[in-house]
Amino acid sequence: MAVGSHMGEKKPSRNYRDLVVWQDSIQLAKATYKLTEKFPKHETYALADQIRRAAVSVPSNIAEGQARKSPGDFRRFLHFALGSLAEVYFTRVRIAFFEKAENSGQAESPKLLDVWSKFPQDIDLWQF
Repeated sequence: MAVGSHMGEKKPSRNYRDLVVWQDSIQLAKATYKLTEKFPKHETYALADQIRRAAVSVPSNIAEGQARKSPGDFRRFLHFALGSLAEVYFTRVRIAFFEKAENSGQAESPKLLDVWSKFPQDIDLWQF
């Protein structure tokens, strides 16, 4: 995949850290950890752990796929990342419940669902 240059030309990305989608996925993971820190203790080893693993899996799969240097492998790993992203998203009802509880009378933290909404659901639309 490519990262745009200032002259409108595209050059191959040398590092996964240059990929906009990887940078956004790191923000997703950070927001997920921040939110799940406030989960009740009885959810620490169940829901919180599941969401954290899925959120960390998104940038991990992007990085691993980009490191493979094969466009086919990279695309396959992007699909894995998209699956992990869906896992985070489809727990949104439970997450929204905890966000509402977290923000009642407390300082607001980054909203996980706001961060999640940055990701198009079609990997062909992801920015690289």
